[in-house]
Amino acid sequence: MFGNLSRTQVNYKAIKPILAAQTAEEFNHYLKHKGIKDSCHWSVKYGWSFFRHGPLFYLRNINALKQNAINLFFFRFKKRLKPTNEGYTKLKKYFAEDVYFMKKDFAKRHNWFLRGHNLYFEDIHICEQKGVCELSKELKKITEFPIYFNLRKIYHIKHEKYYYQLVDDEFTTLMLNCETDDPILTTLKKAITMYREGKLSLEEALTYSRRNSDGAGTQNLNYKYHMKYLFR
Repeated sequence: MFGNLSRTQVNYKAIKPILAAQTAEEFNHYLKHKGIKDSCHWSVKYGWSFFRHGPLFYLRNINALKQNAINLFFFRFKKRLKPTNEGYTKLKKYFAEDVYFMKKDFAKRHNWFLRGHNLYFEDIHICEQKGVCELSKELKKITEFPIYFNLRKIYHIKHEKYYYQLVDDEFTTLMLNCETDDPILTTLKKAITMYREGKLSLEEALTYSRRNSDGAGTQNLNYKYHMKYLFR
C-alpha cells in the first residue's frame, strides 16, 4: 500500500519545533499553524497546478496532455482520492510513490529487498516505463496492485537534492581509484568520469547510472534481480 504523501514548502529547519509536540492535538495544531495541512498530494498536481506543464490550454506536448487527462480521469477530477471506510483506493494505473507498506512474508518470499545483491545509492523502483523496470505490470500478476491510502497523509519536507555519489569530491576520487568488477560500481565510475569531463550534465550522469543501453544501471539491474525472485 502506498502512503498518501503530501508535499510541503517547509524545510527541515522550520519543521524542527514539531518535535516538541507531546500530544496529537499539539501536533495537529502545528500543522494547521504552518499551513501544512493544506499541502497538495505529491504525485499529481491539482487545480490549474494539476497540469505539470502548465494550464491545459497552454500545452503543446501531446504526451503531456494525454497524461494529464489520464490523471484527471483516475482521480475523478478531485483534489485527492475520495476517503472510504476501508481507508484505501485501488487504481488501475500506477502513479508514483515515496512511501509504501508491504507484508513481511511477501517481502521475504520474493526477496524484495534483494539479499545477496547490492543496489548502491538507489531506491527500489516500481514503474511502468517500458524497457526499464516494468515492475508495476509484473506485481499485478501476484498481488493486488496498486493500492493507495485515501485517509491519512504523510508529509514531505522541502529539501535540496544532493547526489553524493556523483558530486562529492572526496568520495568520487576514491571511487575512481577503486578496482571493482561490480557492474553497478563500474557504471557509477563511468558516470563520474563523464560528468567530470563535461561529457554529461549532472542529470544525464544520474540517468546513466540508473539506466543505460548496457543494462548495467541500478534500475536495469533492480528489475532483473526482482524478476529472478518474483516468478521462480
